[in-house]
Amino acid sequence: MGNRKKVSLREAMARIHEAREKLRKEMAAVKRELGREEDELVFVGMADVAQFWWCAERSILSNRRMELGFFGSFKEDVWDYSLRLGYREEEETPSPNRLLELRERIPFEDIQRLLGEMSSPPERKVEDLFWEETVRSLLRGEIQTVPADPETIKRVGKLVEKRAPPSEILPLLEGLPQTLVGRILESYRERYPTIRWNFDWKEYIVVGVPDGITDRFVYEFKTSDSPGFFQKWLWPVAMAQGDLYGHFFRRGEKRVQVLFKKSGETEVWQLGTDRENALDTLKRFRETEKGKKNPAPPREWKCRRCEFRWKCVLGRKVFNARGVQGLQIPL
Repeated sequence: MGNRKKVSLREAMARIHEAREKLRKEMAAVKRELGREEDELVFVGMADVAQFWWCAERSILSNRRMELGFFGSFKEDVWDYSLRLGYREEEETPSPNRLLELRERIPFEDIQRLLGEMSSPPERKVEDLFWEETVRSLLRGEIQTVPADPETIKRVGKLVEKRAPPSEILPLLEGLPQTLVGRILESYRERYPTIRWNFDWKEYIVVGVPDGITDRFVYEFKTSDSPGFFQKWLWPVAMAQGDLYGHFFRRGEKRVQVLFKKSGETEVWQLGTDRENALDTLKRFRETEKGKKNPAPPREWKCRRCEFRWKCVLGRKVFNARGVQGLQIPL
């Protein structure tokens, strides 16, 4: 450990970029093996598909941006689990055909068995989450500089460690990317074992990892500004995400816990898995992504907080017509 060489943020990003380009070539090769075009969307995420109920276009753009990451998860899980399950020996990086062959050998019963060997995931240090999400945001072009003073992040870490009320932490998180804020607040979630896996649906390979999985239910942790905002605008997304997890991981119930950032309070809903809702969400996403149906335009205020607003045709129309100042976000 003492001999590890420190690298600059610039060097770390260069190495990550190189690794991403290599992974991109591997994804293209796997797509060819599947008989798909390189630019065809194949690897999608359950959470991102559920975003259809917030905005259809955002859901599609998010899945396209994240596809390489979903493929990386697909490859890592197939490669790791096949070794742990005894379906292969130690070997070099797999060819596309070998990777798909190993995936076919892993039934869902094996995923259940691996889940049984899992313990609740260890809590990550806030400083680690900060740098991890910072590098991701820099690579995606969402930010141009490090978004916070590292000393502030250390203060947040100490508050999280002593389980301070979220109301003490949230003022320190203002201005940070929402993905980072969400990751930090996940320290307040319930702890259950979980596992990540991928499933076939139509032309897609759907990747998912619930925040927790028990014998009875899948668990998902969310944050929202207030109960009113969550129940009016985010409820369909949260329910669809829980239903997708419940459908693919074969659990009869979903448990959704929400932390409200304004009050610091939490609320829990535990309901039956609605498989019809899961399949309807997938169907609607597919019809829109394949161009069979035009995406319904979102409420204008949603475009203001959307990271895809300059890439999205609908978002550009809203901004050109109204401008940023004219958009009001309901609370």
